[in-house]
Amino acid sequence: MLSPLLLLAVFAGGQNALAAFTPLSAKETFARMSPGWNLGNTLDALPTEGGWNNPSVQNVTFSQIYADGFRSVRIPLTFVNQFVSGAPSYTVNATWLSRINYVVDAAITTGLYAVVNVHHDSWDWADMSGSKSDLEARKAKFEKLWQQLATVLKDKNERLLFELLNEPVGSTQADANVYNDINMRFLNVVRNTGGNNPQRVLSLPGLNDNSQYLTQWFTPPNNYTSDKWSVQFHYYSPWDFTSNSWGKTFWSSDADKAAVESDFSQVRGNFSVPILIGEYGTYAVGTAVEKAAGWANIVIAAAAGKINTIPYNGNGTLWLKSGVATPPAIYLQYNGNTLQGIYTSTGVALTAGKDYTAITSPLTGFTLTSPYIASLGSSSTLGEIGRVIVRSIQGADVEIDIRRYARSVIADGTINVSGNTNDYYINFSPNGAKLATVKAVGPAEKSSKMIGRSGLGSPGRTNQLGRLWRIRESAYYLLGFDEHYQELW
Repeated sequence: MLSPLLLLAVFAGGQNALAAFTPLSAKETFARMSPGWNLGNTLDALPTEGGWNNPSVQNVTFSQIYADGFRSVRIPLTFVNQFVSGAPSYTVNATWLSRINYVVDAAITTGLYAVVNVHHDSWDWADMSGSKSDLEARKAKFEKLWQQLATVLKDKNERLLFELLNEPVGSTQADANVYNDINMRFLNVVRNTGGNNPQRVLSLPGLNDNSQYLTQWFTPPNNYTSDKWSVQFHYYSPWDFTSNSWGKTFWSSDADKAAVESDFSQVRGNFSVPILIGEYGTYAVGTAVEKAAGWANIVIAAAAGKINTIPYNGNGTLWLKSGVATPPAIYLQYNGNTLQGIYTSTGVALTAGKDYTAITSPLTGFTLTSPYIASLGSSSTLGEIGRVIVRSIQGADVEIDIRRYARSVIADGTINVSGNTNDYYINFSPNGAKLATVKAVGPAEKSSKMIGRSGLGSPGRTNQLGRLWRIRESAYYLLGFDEHYQELW
């Protein structure tokens, strides 16, 4: 990502990137940072980089994301295992600081803006919630940490930003007040480390990086230049969808979209400073990519202050209910593009008017004709019966899976787990549908346990739900769960 590569050799020794500093306001800075990307589970891993099985960050990573169009990177840092002395100095391992310095240089010399923070320490010693008896010692340690980190990075150019702490732990106004104090201390420390830091743009979180707590309990600082700081929150709402929990596999109703827009409008309406959404996303496991993309589309629009009320179905699957002859319409957002044609998976063009009909109302898209669907095979065939490719004048093709489905069936039977160490199978006939997630419940649904795909052996088996690993099966029964349910695409 460092172009030219010669610059990598210059900075390989961990020296500061001495590019001229161009003072920018937070607003000007943020206008240059979108879109951004998180370098997660790397420098924030415990006990150190690589601890969570990701490789060490490489310079080429930054080059690649810059080439892909990203203009900023958030670089989470964890220090839990990096202190080499205790109070009063709380000295951080010099080798770790040098590594951070090198990675920051690699990012900003590529042209990216970089945001560094103190990350998973919030779980540990930097948890300031709950009236802790050693609270003042924790605050002192936090100040010493930022004094050392800000000093190492003080001569970086304006493309480096500092973020106080990731998702400060707490749930009360009293907890929020503690972090409001920490914010003030942080701003003082950064300003007093000199170099370019007094002009540097900083990002301040609300409690838990939660938007509601941010609007309710955040106190604006009065000890830092007003156009040099911003606020931040994270967005994983609704959690039952973004985490792929039970009952929210699908997302896209008008009410769903309105809830997102309301969340963002409340934050925008309470702050005049720029707002950074430091994290947002859905867990990919078990979640339809197209539905996650639809959620992200609305989030991005809401963050930009654009009210997107256009319902759309970005689904990559056309579902045909068995016994229903007329195929449903497929709606598309062309975003200024133009439809070139529709093709089979082998590249054969479908004929307009014969195989499909373009539509413009109530939304743009097309409908596959009944004769074309009939040409794909017997009406009694369940599962995938074909695929079509939608091709526009510009951009990537969209591939649509055509599937016919009927009501799924679970075979009657009993599983005896007593003394059994084998894997257990639940016979299941999806009848053309696809498994999304599974829920296990106890009597009267007093408690429930999600069994995500990580706990399923092979959800794609023809006649088996997949095996539940023994450790999960034991927990499932030992906890008293006596029923389970499947949610299907």
